[in-house]
Amino acid sequence: MPRKHRIILLLITGTLTALVFLAVGNWLKDSAADNTSWTDRIANLYNYLCWDRHRMHARSSCIANLKQIDGAKATWALERKKTNSDIPTTNELYGATNYIRDAPYCLQGGSYTLGRVDERVRCSIPGHTL
Repeated sequence: MPRKHRIILLLITGTLTALVFLAVGNWLKDSAADNTSWTDRIANLYNYLCWDRHRMHARSSCIANLKQIDGAKATWALERKKTNSDIPTTNELYGATNYIRDAPYCLQGGSYTLGRVDERVRCSIPGHTL
């Protein structure tokens, strides 16, 4: 890599690192106004970061469920010679002898809308989309 590119990369990395430290420092300073101890502030920061990871995991898990339901819906329509305007029921898709054994669910509590055969399955949580 040319020297010019290494210098630019170093400047960008240093700037991003400084911004992260400033943001965390401001967050810790703001929480100091609540008279919380340093250990509690660090624990709160850790919980916040873990919650964000949990939220991202819940989103990707929900999207995987939507793909699975969408595939089951397509198979249901093909096997039963349904038209694009037909809407399957959950009892036709989920169950021990159906396309998906256990009914999938959103980890953040969203509800799924199956819709017509030619529509994508939807979750009520924003951002949980195919």
